[in-house]
Formats: sequence, C-alpha cells, structure tokens
Amino acid sequence: APSVSVHLAGSDHTGTVYSWDAAHDFALVIVDAGSIPALQFSNEVPAPGVTVWAVGAASGQFGATAAKGQLTAASAQNLTSSAVYGAQATGGPLVDAEGRVMGVLTAATAGAQPATPGQAAPVRLACVQVVVCPR
Repeated sequence: APSVSVHLAGSDHTGTVYSWDAAHDFALVIVDAGSIPALQFSNEVPAPGVTVWAVGAASGQFGATAAKGQLTAASAQNLTSSAVYGAQATGGPLVDAEGRVMGVLTAATAGAQPATPGQAAPVRLACVQVVVCPR
C-alpha cells in the first residue's frame, strides 16, 4: 500500500493508506503514533440534540482542533451539526461526548468563508460504501 507523511502532534509520521476511494476523495490512513488509543466507532444512528465535536487538523503544538456543537439532524445517510469547522477538518471525525466516532466530516461546507456548520457521513456508511474499515 502507498505510504504518506502525516503531521501529527508537532511531528511527521509515516502512515499507510489502508484503502481509498478517489471518486469520493476519501482515504483511510493508518498511523502508528505510539501509545495513542485507537478511536472507537459508534454503532448507533444518533438522535438530534446530542453534543458532538468536529475534530480536525491544525497547526500548533497539538496538531488538532475541536469545535463543539449539537447534532441538529441525523439519518442513515447524513449527520448535520451546529459545530463550525474549516477546511482543515474535512475527513476528520465527528465524535460524541464519549469520544466515539459518529461520522466523517465532509467538504460540503468546510472551508466556507466564514466557516459554517457542517455535515458528516455516518461512520458506518463511510466504512461500508467508501472504504473497508479495519476490524
């Protein structure tokens, strides 16, 4: 599999492209970053009103940023939240209050100036239709 360089927590790491879908501009990259625990996936279609965090890449010491919001709409095809994020967050996780990944942030509104609330593909939909997620 192809390898890529991933900037994480102030340093570069080599990641392996596990799977990708060029038509959807989506890739699953596996990065060995030491003792950082793996994210857990949510198996639920969440109800509107739950607290969510849009997590994305950022420059600086920690290499990430998070925007808090509320889930405003949810279906098996799409998650909409009030969390405002920029283009750097596209492809990042939308997580619930327990840190479980609910969705993958999409570029539908990311990067808009000013930044606007965003959309996410439910994580299981992304795993089934876009890439094959590891177990």
